[in-house]
Amino acid sequence: MSEIERLKTAEKAIISQPKGNVSDDYKFRNENGSETKNGSDFINVLTEHNEIIIHQLLDVVEVLLGWQRNSRYQILDKEGNQIIYIFEVADCYARQCLGGMREFSMKATDDDGVELLSVHRPLRCTSRCCWICCNLQELEIFSPPGNHIATIKEIWTCLIPTYTIVDPTEQELYKMVGECCRCKLCSNNVFKVLDTGGEVVCTVSKIWGGCKDIIGASNDYTVQYNENLSAHERTIILGATFLVDFNYFEKHGRCW
Repeated sequence: MSEIERLKTAEKAIISQPKGNVSDDYKFRNENGSETKNGSDFINVLTEHNEIIIHQLLDVVEVLLGWQRNSRYQILDKEGNQIIYIFEVADCYARQCLGGMREFSMKATDDDGVELLSVHRPLRCTSRCCWICCNLQELEIFSPPGNHIATIKEIWTCLIPTYTIVDPTEQELYKMVGECCRCKLCSNNVFKVLDTGGEVVCTVSKIWGGCKDIIGASNDYTVQYNENLSAHERTIILGATFLVDFNYFEKHGRCW
């Protein structure tokens, strides 16, 4: 059995027993709750929530030993109920040697391990010091798996983090703009998602996590959608958030 197959088997066990792996601060759907098995229908659950939380699971082994493991996330509603589970698939050597710069894929699944959404970032070495020699980061978003729906691309700027989100034909859908200072203590980092007309359609806030932020142990985000966004649009923005997470808030092995 390959490493990726072992990972998927382990992740499926984690999904079916979430309470043993996360903080008691979060609640989950009980086993008798309704389940949607169809991938597209499951993603449509995002239209029921104008505010969601992306919660990265704290990995004690990683914190204590400094051994980088695949990241795991829960998508929660504002009451703390899990609606989607997301985990990373990346090579072991890449996690240890390349840290937050590594190539990776993220896969969203239901409780039976059925893949609903995936994102992929290729390996692109970047220093962000000069636009001439910079290989800026990109992340592709697929939903359902195998169907490329959008790509988020980093734009070189001096101070303000800026991204463009384009469809498969390279037509711009949104811009994602952060704040000048990302090293703020005791306050959130806010990224605004703007449509082609310049209207803010969503805000993605990196939640200040205290000591967790200092050691880079886990990151939490609040995503607030405009109520008129479709499930397709919400899925694209959700996927794009993971490039921001790895570019700016994954502390381990940062190369810039």
